Amino acid sequence: MNNLDFWIPNCSPYISKMVYDINNRIFTIEFVDNVNDFNPLLRLVCKSVLSYSEDTVDEAYDDDLIDGVIDIAWNGAHKTLVVLTDKKEMILKLEQPPISENVTSQAN
Repeated sequence: MNNLDFWIPNCSPYISKMVYDINNRIFTIEFVDNVNDFNPLLRLVCKSVLSYSEDTVDEAYDDDLIDGVIDIAWNGAHKTLVVLTDKKEMILKLEQPPISENVTSQAN
């Protein structure tokens, strides 16, 4: 099974919002239904972040292009999540596994 199919089923890999709230130790990525409509559809939430690091993958990446997730890999034994996008690679150490939830108009 593809990791994206597991973490963001029936959703495009395109990102509408990505936030790391350092005060509450929550990392969130919001995905859209498709690149044409760009309606928020699904959210990946990582609570209780113990550590967060990111590296720029492509320095020459065009900032006008839509960023998308290439892979999401969870290592349960080490409680580590790696998120690879077209622009960045984020590595998070978590107290608990990430969760996927539907985005509703009230949650925005």
